[in-house]
Amino acid sequence: MPALRTHDEGVVFQTAQIITHLRKQKYNADYDLSAKQGADTMAFISLLEEKLLPALIHTFWVDAKNYVEHTRRWYAEAIPFPLNFFIPNQIHKRHLERLQLIRGESWREEDEALEKQLYVDAEECLTLLSCRLGGHSFFFGESPASLDAHVFSHLALILSVKLPSNRLQQHLKSLSNLCQYCSSILSIYFTRDGGDYSLPGPQLRLSPGPCS
Repeated sequence: MPALRTHDEGVVFQTAQIITHLRKQKYNADYDLSAKQGADTMAFISLLEEKLLPALIHTFWVDAKNYVEHTRRWYAEAIPFPLNFFIPNQIHKRHLERLQLIRGESWREEDEALEKQLYVDAEECLTLLSCRLGGHSFFFGESPASLDAHVFSHLALILSVKLPSNRLQQHLKSLSNLCQYCSSILSIYFTRDGGDYSLPGPQLRLSPGPCS
């Protein structure tokens, strides 16, 4: 995942390949962006991968309580027997290796100081995103671009999943403009059986966040 079923190329996997396929079909969310906005897009996507993604991996796959009570059970219920006994643990191991690649050889699963730094970096990233969004509907004005897709895919996961331990959710809920941003995208672009998806918690008015 993610995967896109197409008429001409079969199933296309991975985000970069899906985006490339869509651009070949003349679908490009960044068509109207300036060169500076394009550079900003790359910079913020790199920021997400460097600062927010490691904390997300830790939240779902390394935090023992979250992994045992939520993530492993979530995957095991969706995977047929007997694979449900093996695949979650294999994914768990891959994510540990991925986190070590991202954070360097010095990272250790039981290192509390490095774990704390993961979440400090992630919270700083969320605050920066809130500052950049300000009071706008999307990051580059009133229409969504690829950066919005990247950001939303991370934020909606943080907000919507109920975990025993979710430090990122606590911090994100303090950034009202990002919460409203996610709620707005869900209501506009994601519907199910004629109804709207909704995020937990109160519906917040759009505000410029903590940097105004």
